[in-house]
Amino acid sequence: MSPTRPFRLFLTGFLACGKTTLGQILARDLNVSFFDIDQALVEQEGMPVLGIMASKGEPYYRLQERAILGRLQFLDSVVAATGSGTPASMENLLLISGLGEMVFLNTPWDVIASRLRGKDSVLPPDLPVETLYQTYLQRLPFYLEARWIVVPEAGEIPEALALRVRMLIKDAVPCAG
Repeated sequence: MSPTRPFRLFLTGFLACGKTTLGQILARDLNVSFFDIDQALVEQEGMPVLGIMASKGEPYYRLQERAILGRLQFLDSVVAATGSGTPASMENLLLISGLGEMVFLNTPWDVIASRLRGKDSVLPPDLPVETLYQTYLQRLPFYLEARWIVVPEAGEIPEALALRVRMLIKDAVPCAG
């Protein structure tokens, strides 16, 4: 596929909202590359996200995340899953909007919370759910800057959600038809 203009779709949302799953399906259906910003950072650093944050700190993590995000300007056709905190700075939000379009996967909080239970690789041990919810609320205004907001329906399979997203974006991007 060679669109007349770059196609870069950024999926944003909180932890465990389904960005990676949805992104892989969308990329496959649109015949474009899929890129996971968190996964790229994990591969670059050779350790999981929690390890990077614990050993090098969140400011280092965010700096590396921004650098990876900036490198996406060299990809013409990509669906990218952001980290949950990627769009939560004005600098990153402006970078994303300059590179492409953003979809906020607004998964209900109770679904996110149930998916996160027992995910020690994603969350620090003994993190109170209240703290996690506060982080979600702090990031929400940034997520709401997305061009499109999609709320997964109860029981909706990822392929159906991907179809809904494709229908939303079809008039905005050259390859979404």
